[in-house]
Amino acid sequence: MAKLRERRDIRELQREYDLGNRKPLETLVRAWKGIQDKSKVNKYDPDGFFIIAGYHGEPFRGAGWSNPQWWGGYCNHGKMC
Repeated sequence: MAKLRERRDIRELQREYDLGNRKPLETLVRAWKGIQDKSKVNKYDPDGFFIIAGYHGEPFRGAGWSNPQWWGGYCNHGKMC
């Protein structure tokens, strides 16, 4: 079983990048590009952007989706997603 790792704060990655350690942030950006590219080929790809974003309730298109006062997703972050 793979060891679980805690996700690093993007601000920490940016500080490291600014100090010359560019690899962690560049790796993250490449990973996101790969995730987005998968969705361009197949929006139902389980490793693509739309499915992953859907875990946070986005892109939300259920009842009330056009009302900014209504939150109908299921993200633990609330409106911060």
